[in-house]
Amino acid sequence: GQRSRLELEVRLVTDVVLIGLPNAGKTSLLASMSRAHTRIGPEEYSTTRPHTGVIHFRDGVDIRVTDLPGIYEGANEDITKGRRVLRQTYRAKVLCYVLDMSNSDMFTGGRDAVADLEMLRKETNAYTEFNEAKPWMVIGTKCDMLHRDTLFNLDSLHFRTKARYGTDVPVAG
Repeated sequence: GQRSRLELEVRLVTDVVLIGLPNAGKTSLLASMSRAHTRIGPEEYSTTRPHTGVIHFRDGVDIRVTDLPGIYEGANEDITKGRRVLRQTYRAKVLCYVLDMSNSDMFTGGRDAVADLEMLRKETNAYTEFNEAKPWMVIGTKCDMLHRDTLFNLDSLHFRTKARYGTDVPVAG
């Protein structure tokens, strides 16, 4: 007889995929919305593999949300890690970009949220052209840190994305 070695991959269709930089709050967001129990750590790249949680609504609607490990610049060219993470976006119906608003004040030397969003969109769209046609939204996390002007940064992100992309991009915080 002949022997063959096969690698099988489960392709679950997910409704929403959470995409963001390391420590953006994707895992905490998933844990607060669903019953997903994953390790939440303070260090970067504490999420090492995708985790899926299900949000159950009273009317019987279930939404699958997948938390991906952090995306970095050049992830679509990295075969060992970046592309393995980005291939999870192929199965998603909606792309949700998660941004840390507590550290996104470009006036005080923090990260620019719109630049982070454009980098994340560039990486996901460079992986496959199907991601450009998918609906997408932005979620700002860590908005409870009022001493860091996070609400101002969230409003600024909304108006700057509207000016950049020409449409009303859903921004939540």
